[in-house]
Amino acid sequence: MLRRSALLAVVVVLPVVLTGCRHLGPDGNHGAKTSTIVYSVTGSGVTTVEYAAKGTSMMTRRTDAELPFKVTVHTVDHSQTLYKVTATASQGKLGCSISVNGVKVYDASAPAGQPVTCSFLK
Repeated sequence: MLRRSALLAVVVVLPVVLTGCRHLGPDGNHGAKTSTIVYSVTGSGVTTVEYAAKGTSMMTRRTDAELPFKVTVHTVDHSQTLYKVTATASQGKLGCSISVNGVKVYDASAPAGQPVTCSFLK
């Protein structure tokens, strides 16, 4: 009886363990597709820049961003992901852009003294 219980435990537990591991990719993202996002803000001086890090709704804020500003983030793709970058007003004209996997998907500009926002829903 003890042998049968041990064999049953191996048969039941082993597929669960293997199933949980089989989808792991080399980067540990469970085989999901990833994207490289580049947020850019053009202008001169220092400003506050906010951008969505890792493709989530959580924004990262840089209060002392030296312009021009550029940051690259790597995300795991979801069915819908909002990418967004915003810069507050500076002394001069501001511009922003978002690139996904090397392709510019959005750009915008704002007159001097006005904030600028770029957003893209993938």
